[in-house]
Amino acid sequence: MAFYPLKQMAHPMYQNNFKAFVTPREDGTYAFCFSIEDAMDEETFIYGHVEKDISFIKERELTDEWGLMDKNMPINHALNKVKYDDKQHQLEGVSPANQKKVFLHLLDENVKQKMAVYQSLAQKWILLQMKCFDDYHRPLCWLHSDGWYRYYKHNKNRK
Repeated sequence: MAFYPLKQMAHPMYQNNFKAFVTPREDGTYAFCFSIEDAMDEETFIYGHVEKDISFIKERELTDEWGLMDKNMPINHALNKVKYDDKQHQLEGVSPANQKKVFLHLLDENVKQKMAVYQSLAQKWILLQMKCFDDYHRPLCWLHSDGWYRYYKHNKNRK
């Protein structure tokens, strides 16, 4: 959420009433506090517990809101078809238009070679990419659709 223009997250009627700030905490995490005067009390989300964030993301329900996989088959079936092609330097099972979205450039060449041999590594990479996208994209969708309260209730345990 930090990379999204915060003011745009509020309904246009309340954009001038939107206030947000990030504060470092003693434990090395950050408190993200925001409020919308006359519409929403101040809420605080804690970020920076990397292990907790990763665990939370891994436990998410698998969806493909990002649109990486073939929509004509169940998500798990499409995911099982994913494998890394070391000749083409891309993932099979992911459309050419979505290749840049899977961030293969972040992986070391040795990891890519292992993905070519062990198909399950490529599948786990895509699985985590989809869950990360959902985790960071969903709050923006909900805020735009007046669903911030559902997001807050859904993520309360993450504090």
